[in-house]
Amino acid sequence: MNKVKNTIMNISFIILFILFAIIIFCNCFYNKKLPSNITFFRLLLGIIIYGALSFLFYMLYKKIKNKKMFFIIFFCIFFIIQCTFTYLFMVIPSWDYGIVFDAAKESVLGTKAMLSNWYFYMYPNNIGLGIFYKVIFLLFKILRFTSPFYLSGLLLINILAIDISIFYTYKIIKTFIDKDISMFLIMCMMFITPFITYCPIAYSDTLSMPFIISSLYYFIMYFIIKDQSKKNIILSIVLLGIGSIIKFSACILLVAYIIYIIFMNKALLKKLIYVLIICFMFLITYFPVKLSEYMYLKPDVLKQKKMPITHWIMMGLHEDRISVGGYYEEDVSYTLSFNNTDLKREKNIEVIRQRLHNYRLNNDLIGFYLRKLIYVWGDGTFYAPNKLWLMPKRDYQIKNFITGSMYQTITFRLFAQSEWIIILILFSLSLLFNKYLKEEQRKLLFISSIITFGVILFFLIWEARSRYLINVLPIIIINASLGIIAIKNKIASKKVR
Repeated sequence: MNKVKNTIMNISFIILFILFAIIIFCNCFYNKKLPSNITFFRLLLGIIIYGALSFLFYMLYKKIKNKKMFFIIFFCIFFIIQCTFTYLFMVIPSWDYGIVFDAAKESVLGTKAMLSNWYFYMYPNNIGLGIFYKVIFLLFKILRFTSPFYLSGLLLINILAIDISIFYTYKIIKTFIDKDISMFLIMCMMFITPFITYCPIAYSDTLSMPFIISSLYYFIMYFIIKDQSKKNIILSIVLLGIGSIIKFSACILLVAYIIYIIFMNKALLKKLIYVLIICFMFLITYFPVKLSEYMYLKPDVLKQKKMPITHWIMMGLHEDRISVGGYYEEDVSYTLSFNNTDLKREKNIEVIRQRLHNYRLNNDLIGFYLRKLIYVWGDGTFYAPNKLWLMPKRDYQIKNFITGSMYQTITFRLFAQSEWIIILILFSLSLLFNKYLKEEQRKLLFISSIITFGVILFFLIWEARSRYLINVLPIIIINASLGIIAIKNKIASKKVR
């Protein structure tokens, strides 16, 4: 790699390191608006205990001879924990999740056409998720499952989606790191809280995750490992297209892929060909669902009800005592008060300009974006208690451990926040000590960092909360794993001297 490219990579790593250093520092000392809300000394104690337990587990793991069998048994126990948690914490689908679920279910049962639902006129971006549900429910119907099973079946698929994501994360880590270490890291990864706490909520955050991480795996195989089989590039983009259909923010990976290709390839023609092929394959995967917005929705009703992009940007600039740039009911009511999309857009832009002006007037624009960065990236619970609290199907005392009062949930919040801070620290160290990584590992770190930076930038602009990071969590964990290798190699280099 030439000096110019190396310098650009190092600059990008430094910028991302600074951002994560800010998140970690503020997470420890200025976390009042975070759902976790853990004091520094408790957090420090939690990090020490979590780190010590991980070290003891690693020492135990090293002594086991048949590591593959141990891994299989461990994974089976993890799957049982996921299923048990799902049973205990199952919720009746509500909010957007419930509306899309019910619309898809009614469509399959023949009681109502899915796209006749008012919701899809307001939020056509969720048509893809509705179609995904519908395909699953049609499969259940063919297999002669009755409608009461649909929710349980969907949750089982959600668990599989999470576990497939873990599997592909393992495959990526194994490709760049020692197999035994990668097994250990994945076993630790299994107890990162969202991989359990979001099992009872089969929404776009978790259902898009396996498509995103598998897309990255095949992209890496083609462009970094140089296994230039056509199936790798095709699978990468088709899977990304499906992931973007389920959750639009997955499109960030497409931009990251294009940046990586342009940056890493020398020949201009080769860059152009790759970019055109990738964009074409993505469009033919994604466009048919987008087309349904225009084919099956009535244009006059769509023009009247559709929420413009500016609505989410407007919400992303709101701040109150609870959230920074998160969902705000009053903003929704404000946008809905206007009777066509063009007028909604115009009024949203007025509010956006006013809010930006107010932040500038108070010399607080940078301060606002820093607070939003911390609000979105600082929550180790990933907003799970708030979603598990809504309309539970069963009421057990154990649920207070996660959805109860601040006092009742302290153990869960401390555990979730401690492991998340450790992940962020390891991610930061992978950026700081990247020179101790091999060239292929640095390339993996680079593409993962482009994606992470894209996610940071997107959710600084957009309405956001920590839950929206779940589908890129495996990518963050990959970078954290590289942090362990970077530290290990740094220590080894000092011993050689």
